[in-house]
Amino acid sequence: MPREKLNVWQYFIKSKNADNKDIVLCKFCSQTYVFPNATRMASHLLKRSRCPDEVKKLVENKGKQRKAMLVKPFH
Repeated sequence: MPREKLNVWQYFIKSKNADNKDIVLCKFCSQTYVFPNATRMASHLLKRSRCPDEVKKLVENKGKQRKAMLVKPFH
């Protein structure tokens, strides 16, 4: 069964820069990232963004669930 993923992309605007490279722009603070990836974007939402507390809680809870799955022993 596939795990449920948090779509951090919904909190960023996708665009291209002057060099035609993919960039994303945070909807909360306008920080831009070249070569965006979901891990870096989630970290930004937790640490550097002016995003609402509800969003931070969603991102934080998904991170805790992922860590718990990695530590869980297989039987």
